[in-house]
Amino acid sequence: MTVLLIMRGSGIRPFGVRSNIIGDDGAQYLEFYAVFRDILTGSHLSSPQFSWALGAGVPFLPTYATYLGGPFTFLVALFPANRVSTAITVIVVAKLVVASAVMYALLRTLGPRRHPLLAGLLGISYATCTWVFDIGWFNQQWLDGLIAFPALALVALRCRGPKHHLWPGVLVVALFWWSNFYSAYMASVGAVIVLVAVEAASSTGLRRSAARIGRFALTGVLGVALTAPTLIPTLTGLRNGSPTPGTDLAAVRWSGILVRLLPMTEGVVLAPALFCSSAALLLVLGIPAALHLSVRTRAVLVVVAVAVLASLKAPTLLLAWNAFQVPHGMPFRCGFVISGLIIVAAHTAWPPRRTHPRAVRGATGLRRALTASRDWPGPLAWGCAAVLFALLSRIVEGPGEEFLFVDPRAAQPGWAALGIGLVASLVVTAATARGGRSWRRVMSVVLVLATLGGTGLTLRENLANSLFVNVKLRIWASELFPRASQDAARLRAAEAATRKAGWPLHRVNVDLVSEDPIWSRYNSSGRYSFPGINYYSTTIEASTARPLVNLGYSDRNGGRTLYRPHDEVLSSLLAAYDPHSRFDPLPMVRTVPTIKPQAGLSTDMATRETLLGAHLYSSPRLYRVTGRRERPIASPLVVPAGTNQDVRISCPAGQYVVSHQYFNGMMMLRNRDGGSVQVAESHEIPKKRVVGPHFLIKYSDGTPTTVEFKANGAVPPQLRTIEPDGLACLDLRPLERQIAVSEAPSSLRITPSRIEARFSQPRSGRLVVATPAADGWRCRVDGRSAPIEPLAGMLAVKTSGAREFSCGYKPPGLSLGISVAALAGLVIVIMATTPWRRGFGQGERS
Repeated sequence: MTVLLIMRGSGIRPFGVRSNIIGDDGAQYLEFYAVFRDILTGSHLSSPQFSWALGAGVPFLPTYATYLGGPFTFLVALFPANRVSTAITVIVVAKLVVASAVMYALLRTLGPRRHPLLAGLLGISYATCTWVFDIGWFNQQWLDGLIAFPALALVALRCRGPKHHLWPGVLVVALFWWSNFYSAYMASVGAVIVLVAVEAASSTGLRRSAARIGRFALTGVLGVALTAPTLIPTLTGLRNGSPTPGTDLAAVRWSGILVRLLPMTEGVVLAPALFCSSAALLLVLGIPAALHLSVRTRAVLVVVAVAVLASLKAPTLLLAWNAFQVPHGMPFRCGFVISGLIIVAAHTAWPPRRTHPRAVRGATGLRRALTASRDWPGPLAWGCAAVLFALLSRIVEGPGEEFLFVDPRAAQPGWAALGIGLVASLVVTAATARGGRSWRRVMSVVLVLATLGGTGLTLRENLANSLFVNVKLRIWASELFPRASQDAARLRAAEAATRKAGWPLHRVNVDLVSEDPIWSRYNSSGRYSFPGINYYSTTIEASTARPLVNLGYSDRNGGRTLYRPHDEVLSSLLAAYDPHSRFDPLPMVRTVPTIKPQAGLSTDMATRETLLGAHLYSSPRLYRVTGRRERPIASPLVVPAGTNQDVRISCPAGQYVVSHQYFNGMMMLRNRDGGSVQVAESHEIPKKRVVGPHFLIKYSDGTPTTVEFKANGAVPPQLRTIEPDGLACLDLRPLERQIAVSEAPSSLRITPSRIEARFSQPRSGRLVVATPAADGWRCRVDGRSAPIEPLAGMLAVKTSGAREFSCGYKPPGLSLGISVAALAGLVIVIMATTPWRRGFGQGERS
């Protein structure tokens, strides 16, 4: 109910116009969920191992394990193809509800003598913490970590009990490492912190504590081993991933960390999201004076709190939180674990309904009341919280961090909660000290009112906090607004284009999403189920990215973003039907003549010639034109910001002058009458003054062509630099000849993970498939195994008189993963069925 109220207050569909699809949610998750839906409903393009719907054919198992694991994603199959965004919303809400319930179960396990209402309210606060709206909602698989933390903590606590078998805990660990190994790792760290804290606060022997921790470690290892069939191929793919610059882990100032413990703050992923509720924060701040807890317990809680917060300040420890990998993007993804630890500590700080006699032994009257005030924190605890909260609230005046938004009223809910708690505590203290029926009646009324007031305040501030975060997020991130009717029309258009292309003979390169933000277009072929050539993913492997980048794809994000919407030569080379192209595509499987690229060409031009098997480009000298003077451009030429520079090139008659670099500005063709017209604009950044490579500028008549480069202002010099090969010459006649003579297979069948081709006449030479030679392909020619010899990074084999050709894809590491999982399963069965007298399979009595 609370989540639905937050959705209504935020105007999220169906309660408003917001889709809440922001950032990677619209760039990756929406599309990958659509691909997964196709797999579940019988896709002809994708399987859990490989997908032809993305990036000219990509390994898909790492993408599945990173973005789509777990049981919740199967719900997408219940929705039509044009309602995937609705399915994502339902899945998000379901995960938040389950996270709240599992946290409730953990709190009741840790403190069964505390009031169930407290556990319920803290469970809701956990599921609606700032981390959810700052990060989790837009990265759905990390919400599995939100569930995993309390679940794995329950597994850890179970390892402390007497005579408990390991296998139920092993299955729980496996469930969450299958769901999302990345967030499960962080949740596992959090569960270890909980177990170590409990042991440090209550254990009577180091050996016994070591045995319990070791039992949990064995449970974790076996659980992780069960997920090896997805985990090992994924880690192998990530290890072989395209090199990508990581986020700077420079330490955030203490003010930027501490202020995010308050509501109505937003750090634009550059500061950790730590707020759960003001009441929970106050309870944690009051722990040093929570006299119902032993000194040992309070010391443990304080040390854990300081250590966890300090880990956000130290880059080395922050790297450990991120599985020892520099993250691509937000570095504080572990915020859900810290939020959960705050919730657990807050629940511990609340006195049990019946305080243990040892906590009040020898205490009478007022001293007894101050020590334990009948299911309500004592005034000393509230006083301690007031002092620390007063220091914390001073940060609201101005933390001074860039992109850190703090509402001036951020501390107000905390002061209100503090007032309610302190007044109720004083009344309870007086009633406990004086006794009498009238005081007990007053105390009961005050406790009821304080409980209702605190509950209402918590729910209200959670709603206000979610609204604040939603608004501030949109300052730096745009939102995608999928419409079911529009998506249905696009799906029909994609199906028609695929039929017209004649898949599997040709794939498709069409722009169905020109109205959508640029960042949502990279994986549109996955969203609308057609065999496309663009791709964006964290899990992209170098063997996929490198060949496409070498062919002229933009080298952005280290090759994670592969996007070329309209490039006529590239579309033809990749066998992609493009309705805007003047050329037919080459076949998906064809024989390519062996040539040596012309000397002096850049990597992309040389790679294109190699893949075509014919010479296309030349790179004559460029000249800088100043007035009537011409000087050759022998080194990169920086154009001053806001100015223009004329460049002259001479191409043979019948060839095209083409752009060959990114330039932050405009490219104008000089006419003979002195005028100029814009000739090139980047399709990757539309409506911006940015020029991209491989645009046809002019059909040359043999005379020199003058191109004017107009540099934008206020951009770095490297973005307004003209390279010595910034323009080139393109002869399209060899491409047209190859298209005319290339013979397609007489029979071609392409299914997910497999290619089968037959030829009416024997084929000799280099046989090439228009897909990157990703690790994991195995090919056969006429039934015999054939070594893969990539051509321009594409899948290729050498043949001699071949009539049949086939290739199959199997993710590297899958066989090893299956073997590891089988071995782990055998160990679990043995441990579950063999009576152990003493050991890790059963716990000692505690």
